[in-house]
Amino acid sequence: MQHYFIWNGVDSRTMGVWVESLPPITRPPMRYKQVTIPGRAGALTIREDRLTEATDGADTYETYTRDCKIMPAPGADIGAILRWLSPGYQADVVFSSEPARAQRAEILDQFELAHAFANQRRATVRFLCEPFKGVYPRAAEEKIVVGTLEPDQSPMYNPGDVIAWPRIAIRGTGSVSVTIEGISLTLSDFSGAVIADCAAGFAYTGTEVTPNGGSANSRYSPAFTNIVPAKMYGDFPYLRIGANNIEYSGNITMLAVSASWRYL
Repeated sequence: MQHYFIWNGVDSRTMGVWVESLPPITRPPMRYKQVTIPGRAGALTIREDRLTEATDGADTYETYTRDCKIMPAPGADIGAILRWLSPGYQADVVFSSEPARAQRAEILDQFELAHAFANQRRATVRFLCEPFKGVYPRAAEEKIVVGTLEPDQSPMYNPGDVIAWPRIAIRGTGSVSVTIEGISLTLSDFSGAVIADCAAGFAYTGTEVTPNGGSANSRYSPAFTNIVPAKMYGDFPYLRIGANNIEYSGNITMLAVSASWRYL
């Protein structure tokens, strides 16, 4: 099978790029430090995940490089290839060895298409990759816990390798609480809609807007202008690997939990 990769939505095969070799499939390096203790042989290794019990240490991985060796096909537009693979911005990369996984990455350096043989040139493209991979094509799973659809009280299942930070959309009035596996987020003194972006650690509300003149109240997931912080206390919950029970209290008329699963 011909190797390929997709960078920023563009397939290498459509650019006239032959992929000589793909990066190996490997896990990202875990963040740690070593402490030398006087009178003790060797060193004590401290893994950061042991210090971050609140998130199961799931975010304590480092970025890492993944190299891809390429050769332009005869007649390929070299200038277009260089522009396509220019450094300086982040995008998704997908390698044919893992076609169902997308990884946020950045090209580290401008590479050189060095002479290899005859009229053929070769280069190594180095991607600096974020540690976690998502599904490809990119998608988020949404669970309607309360809404115009029938309430779904079954657990939300995280099939990934690490925890996932959800986006929680809530409509209601007064003081309400959402609890995922014992971690509660409580909103007070509000009327309308609130979004809790648990990855960003920010809950906000504002003036609701909908496209094409639609009714704001007909939408599950609100969109806002004039964003302002919402009054909240407690912790931002996360979705553990496996089943996660979602509970709520207060006058909630809509509760939707969405998340993108992450893989190593």
